[in-house]
Amino acid sequence: ANVISEKVLNYSHSELNEADGVALGKKLLEYGGMHTGLEKGLAKLKHLYLEHNRIGDGGAASVARALNRSTTPNLRRIVMRNNRIGVQGCIGMAAAWGCAAVEASPGDGNDGNDGGGAADAAVADGTTTAITARDKKSRQVGDSVRSPALDLLSLEENWINSEGALALGRAFKAGALTVREVRLYGNNAITPGARESLKQPEYVQQGLGVKFVFDDTTTGSCMTQEGEVIGEIP
Repeated sequence: ANVISEKVLNYSHSELNEADGVALGKKLLEYGGMHTGLEKGLAKLKHLYLEHNRIGDGGAASVARALNRSTTPNLRRIVMRNNRIGVQGCIGMAAAWGCAAVEASPGDGNDGNDGGGAADAAVADGTTTAITARDKKSRQVGDSVRSPALDLLSLEENWINSEGALALGRAFKAGALTVREVRLYGNNAITPGARESLKQPEYVQQGLGVKFVFDDTTTGSCMTQEGEVIGEIP
């Protein structure tokens, strides 16, 4: 279907697998490069919903590659809840938005298992690319790859561990990811150490920094997508 001029795209509960996610990303990239008058093809897009599919790491990275400040300047919400996204998906999204893939630093608290299987194995054997000194200095990222100025990046109930969460944090610090809130409920392999790292003042810039949101491990509260308590985890 032609998605040009749409403000909301909803592919939730569509039984999309990883190959479908990759194909969708390529199609969005194609539409984003088109022009309608003075605007690019996806300039009006505000919300993208992909929850409850199986797009995995490859699909998440492919979709992120199509969504940047140049092609989707008005995009405010990306929802990829419950999609089997693991550490490589987070690293892929960060890379798509202009931040080099990273690996955990000592003291990051990355000692959990996120259930990501082969994705975690790639990190364990050192095949991910280490962040460079230039990236550590939070280099300027161009609009042609930098993420849109998002209000919400929803990644609840995926297979994300500490390494994946910290990769998104580094993307924020590098100026690659601009977002007010990253929701990570239901990613229980993110360790307390990593959660605390992502609550540090360095993630707040001029009072408009990112807010990484996790399950309340003190009360065991279960949250809805809108952040409302709906029950207690046994």
